[in-house]
Amino acid sequence: MFVNIGWCAIDEDTLDQNLEQIKYAIEIDGEEINYDYTVGYSQEYEKGEFPGFDGTMVCYGNGLMTYDWPKGNHNVIETLTSMEKVSVNLFL
Repeated sequence: MFVNIGWCAIDEDTLDQNLEQIKYAIEIDGEEINYDYTVGYSQEYEKGEFPGFDGTMVCYGNGLMTYDWPKGNHNVIETLTSMEKVSVNLFL
């Protein structure tokens, strides 16, 4: 299972400012995941490249790949909290 959470903005400066104000949390089956176990990544999208958005944007996210996961249903809750006002953009 791959779990992903992130944030996108119109440019790197805006993204950096927004990320200073955003706190992420991933919880699986009631247990909060330690961010030491996630991998950070960056992604850039050219104008029209991201479905449903007609501008350019840069994104940063954290992903977690699980292994040896038991079969069945699992509850995954991703929370993104803004500590201050941020530019309204898209989150992944």
